Amino acid sequence: MSTIEFKLYDLLKSKLGTTEAQAVVEFIHIEINSGLEKETKTLATKEVVKDEMNRLELKIEQTKHETIKWMFGFWITLVLLILANWFLKK
Repeated sequence: MSTIEFKLYDLLKSKLGTTEAQAVVEFIHIEINSGLEKETKTLATKEVVKDEMNRLELKIEQTKHETIKWMFGFWITLVLLILANWFLKK
């Protein structure tokens, strides 16, 4: 028990009695610990989600660059074909 829990126990002991004061302090201690565990799991989950989002953003960026390269390749080929067709008809 921490110092704060001892102070709380001493204050409640005079009002409620020994057994009841101990039960209240234990209940508060358990609730605080369970709340901390939930928050820790939430933070860990948020870190995992953040990491996955960063990975997805990198993949999207790489895919975007690949698509742009292929588009320019097709455009250049198309322009060359049009020019070749135009010059061969003359």
